[in-house]
Amino acid sequence: MEKEDLVGKQMRGFLFDIEAFDMLIPEGTQRSLEGAIGTILEYDDNDDTVEVEFEGDHTEWYPASKAIDHLVEEEECDSIFKIGDKVFHIEYGWGEVTDDKADKYYPIDVQFKNSVVSFTKDGQEDISYEPMLSFTEYTLQGFSQERPIVLPEPGELCLVRDSDEEYWTCIEFKNYIPTEEHKFIDNDGDGWRQMKRIKILD
Repeated sequence: MEKEDLVGKQMRGFLFDIEAFDMLIPEGTQRSLEGAIGTILEYDDNDDTVEVEFEGDHTEWYPASKAIDHLVEEEECDSIFKIGDKVFHIEYGWGEVTDDKADKYYPIDVQFKNSVVSFTKDGQEDISYEPMLSFTEYTLQGFSQERPIVLPEPGELCLVRDSDEEYWTCIEFKNYIPTEEHKFIDNDGDGWRQMKRIKILD
């Protein structure tokens, strides 16, 4: 590949010997950009360098001879999501893909009703999570972060109360109705009494 043909290509930031190439990029800046995807804007034949633009209009110069070894393959940049796509996320609802930027981890921007959220090319909001961005609406079945309740057996003694301000009352456990506002129920002789809290006696 001719070095002039590098213009317009994408490459990943990399580390190089500053003294050997007489470059001005501090090592710390090199490290902060290592692996980030940028677009080559210009080739300087005099210095044999390329100017690379990263996210946020940040530009740096790299040795062209080394840049060739760090070009991004086209399939690495490809995403199933394109600008203008209507997409759905279980938390944010419907949105539209508004940007496909040169970012190492989160190249896809989606405009939802109240916010813009960045995703990986596969639709992950965080690279440690499963992809959640979809072309169709969906629901999550069986997902809950409510800690399971260990219930006593009927007849076992337990402590119950209607609120945090009331004293605990010792009763025999009778029943549990998860759809009621006051879930825990006992029969005190005057009809069913609904209770909010339960504490099993050891």
